[in-house]
Amino acid sequence: MKTIAICSNIPVFWDNKILDENHCLKYPGASWMPIFAKIAKENGYDVVSGDIALKNILKSHNIFVIQELNAKHGLKLLKKGAIGAVLTAGESPIFSYYFYDNIAKIAKKFKVRKLFKDSFNFINANGKNTPMYFPSYFTTKKRDIIPWNKREFSVMVAANKSINAPLPQGLKNQIIWLIHKTYKLYSPSFKRYSKKELHSKRLEIIKYFGNKSKIDLYGANWLDFKRFNYIELKDLKPILKNLNPSFCEDKIKTISNYKFTFCLENISMKGYVTEKIIDCLVAGTIPIYLGAPDICDFVSKECFIDMRDFKSMKELEYFLQNLDEDKAYKMIESGQKFLDSKDGQNFSYEYFAKNMMSLIREIDDNN
Repeated sequence: MKTIAICSNIPVFWDNKILDENHCLKYPGASWMPIFAKIAKENGYDVVSGDIALKNILKSHNIFVIQELNAKHGLKLLKKGAIGAVLTAGESPIFSYYFYDNIAKIAKKFKVRKLFKDSFNFINANGKNTPMYFPSYFTTKKRDIIPWNKREFSVMVAANKSINAPLPQGLKNQIIWLIHKTYKLYSPSFKRYSKKELHSKRLEIIKYFGNKSKIDLYGANWLDFKRFNYIELKDLKPILKNLNPSFCEDKIKTISNYKFTFCLENISMKGYVTEKIIDCLVAGTIPIYLGAPDICDFVSKECFIDMRDFKSMKELEYFLQNLDEDKAYKMIESGQKFLDSKDGQNFSYEYFAKNMMSLIREIDDNN
C-alpha cells in the first residue's frame, strides 16, 4: 500500500494524532486530516504523520508528502526519496517568516503548491499552484441562529498575538527568542509584511468600543501587559482590566450570542483569508472584516461588513447602531446561503479533504 505522510512542525500533530477526529477539533483548520485519511484509505492509501513515516520508512518512493510550511519531517522524507506532493501554508509571513523567505526553494520540491494567493508572486518553478481556501467548517453540522433581540452588541475573539513577543522565562526559551528576534531584523518577508500587520487595528477597536462598553473580548495574553509598548498601554490598560478577557472554550457558541463580531486577519495580504470570517458565518453573527484586500473574490460581499467602507470608528459605530433587524437578518441569511453554495463549500473540511485526495491521485497517476 502506498503511504501519504502529512508533515507538520507542530508536535500536537505528531504520533498519528492527525487521525484522531476529537483531537483535531481543538485546532482551527485541522479537521480535514481525519476526513482525508478515511477517503485515502478508500482509495488504497495509508495516511500517517511525518514522524511515523520516518520511523517506519521502507520504500521511500511509495511515500507522498503533504507538507505544511517547512516541516522538518517532510524535508527529511524528501531527502530519502519520498515524493513531494503538496505544499501548504496556513500561517502568515509575520509569524512564519523563515518559510516565506525560502518559499521559492521549498516550492520547487513539490508538484502542487496550495498556498495563499500572494505567495505565488515569489515562486518560479514548474508544477501546479492552487489558491488556499482555509478549511474552517463542516458542511454536515446544523447551524442554529439566535434571535437578534437576544444578542449582545459586539465581540472580538483573538489572542494578543503581537509580532514582538516579550522575553520568555527560561534560558533555552530566551536563546530561541533572541535568535528569532535577530533573524527578523534581516528577514525580507517579515519586513515586507509587518508593514501590513493588523494587530494595531485590533487595539484601536478595543480602545474605541471598549471605552464605550460596546464590545466583549476573549482570547489569551490580553492581561499580559509586557506585550504592549508604553504608548499602547497608557490608554488600553484600564479598558482591558474592565473587559477582563478570558479564554474562549467554544468560539462558535460564544460569538453566536452577538450581533457583530470583529474579525481581523493578522495581516493584509492577497488571498490570506483564514477561518475568522467563516466562523462568523457559521455562528450566524455578522462579521466586521478587515484583512485580505481581495476578500470579495473569496466571500460574497452580502455576507459581511467591510471595515474599509468606513472613514472612522465613529462612522462604523453609527452604522452598526442603526442597522435595522430586517437588514441584519438578510445579511445573516446571505451568509448561510454562501456556506451552502459551491463557493462557500471551498472553505469546508470535506472539500479540502476531497480536493487534497484529487491532487494526490493526479500526482500518482502522472508519477
